[in-house]
Amino acid sequence: MLNAVSSLQALGSAAASIFSSVAVLFGYWAFHLPKPWTKADFLLAALPSVSLVLFGAAFWLAMGLDPRNSHVVIHTVRRLFLGGVLFTCLGIALITMNLH
Repeated sequence: MLNAVSSLQALGSAAASIFSSVAVLFGYWAFHLPKPWTKADFLLAALPSVSLVLFGAAFWLAMGLDPRNSHVVIHTVRRLFLGGVLFTCLGIALITMNLH
């Protein structure tokens, strides 16, 4: 990659955007669940929570890096972003199956 700094900025802004979308989805899902929550509901709540942590870490690392040393950490940021996307997709799939 010729310019790793641009890639980090793009990953950081994408992580922040998806972070807010997951937070909205999680809030919507949590308010529409019948009370009291079951153990499966708490497990489903853990998936978006993990993805929020991964996206937050990706954003924090991507925006806080020194551009001269960005090649060292870019793979970590990419893996955190991918992990956040995977946990989000898994959470959406399981939440959708649970709602029906």
